[in-house]
Amino acid sequence: MKMNAKRTYFLVSTSCLLLTVVSLLLSRGEAWSKLLVENGYLYIGDFLMHLQFVDNPQNVYFAYEGCCFPPLAYVFFLFVNRILPSNGAPDMNFYRGIPIAVIMIFAGMMLCMMILAWMIREYNGDRKLQNIGLLVLILFSAPFLCDAIERGNTVLHTLVFLVLALYLKDSENKAARESALVLIAVAASFKIYPAVFGLLYVKEKRYKEAMRLAIYGILLFFVPFLFFGGFAGFLQFLHNLTAVQSKITVNICTITGLVEFLYAKICMGSVAPVTVDMIPAGVHLTGEIISVVYLVLVCVLVFWEKKQWKVMLYLSSLMIIFTNSSFSYTTIYMLIPFLFFLKDEGEKQSREGVINAVLFGLIFTICNLPGAWFEGFFGESIGRLIRYPAIYVMLLYGVIGSLTGIYRAKKKGEKNVC
Repeated sequence: MKMNAKRTYFLVSTSCLLLTVVSLLLSRGEAWSKLLVENGYLYIGDFLMHLQFVDNPQNVYFAYEGCCFPPLAYVFFLFVNRILPSNGAPDMNFYRGIPIAVIMIFAGMMLCMMILAWMIREYNGDRKLQNIGLLVLILFSAPFLCDAIERGNTVLHTLVFLVLALYLKDSENKAARESALVLIAVAASFKIYPAVFGLLYVKEKRYKEAMRLAIYGILLFFVPFLFFGGFAGFLQFLHNLTAVQSKITVNICTITGLVEFLYAKICMGSVAPVTVDMIPAGVHLTGEIISVVYLVLVCVLVFWEKKQWKVMLYLSSLMIIFTNSSFSYTTIYMLIPFLFFLKDEGEKQSREGVINAVLFGLIFTICNLPGAWFEGFFGESIGRLIRYPAIYVMLLYGVIGSLTGIYRAKKKGEKNVC
């Protein structure tokens, strides 16, 4: 049986998952400490934290510098806050102690996974066993199980908005196409950076839709500030964004973070965690410049690249490695290019497809392999961080391929061929 891209993904991802199950059995569950933040004791903490701070809506951005979501996200948190019992101090442990609060949060995440299961079927076709296998591997992958779900972060909800929007974007139904615009605007009003998907409309010269998307985005982003501190709340929101970035521990989750991390390891010989304020300003500036160069490069490649899955890869990468405040749970956004990859390349046996399938297999899996050297250098286990080398290699491989395509097209005098 010849190995196509899809079979390669199943082989790599399933092998890693089975090895992890064995390690969990042999360690009597102790291996989870290598896979979860704080060994899972702060489960759904991201959701509960913001549920706590929104108890006083007008003060939400002033209560804690970690309140850095756009106000539409806090409309959602406020709704959940108001339908829960409030006979106690509104803090994380109070909400964690309310059974219905935890049940509702996980029920919401179950709904998100049901929608994603539907999307897997739409992109992979009516292949029931394959679709079940894909759903299991994705659900039990580190980006989903050990980060987005464990954290209870709204990145999962944002992903659903985007996947649905991209599915509806080219529908023959006018209402569906308009719904796609609203969904992208909602996603951007939850996490800001999904706004980059508006470039798709510009690329396709759908300027009227791009204009309506901008209007929806502006309204959904700014109007809710009326309920969360007004103009003063907006200014505090901007302050919080900057403050959060300054307190981040240096890691490889972003381009700037990778530059700082390599400096800390090579030039500072650091073993203990290093915060951003410990890094020389010149090093941080270098990382920022490289990030901006990457942003410009992505914007160019999006307009030249003809393979849909690679366009989605470049746009999704901006939500993962471009912004300095990005954390490991944002890697679930890689599901967007993966779905398009399944549709476009899944059955092919090309070298490029197989290589990318291996990399997707290392991203959407759980891989608790022994590796003291890895943990000693990166500060975290292979299980938590192996997805990042895979993402960087995929992007480097993709960019080289796209630039090579552009060069060849220029030599032939062609346009938009990659």
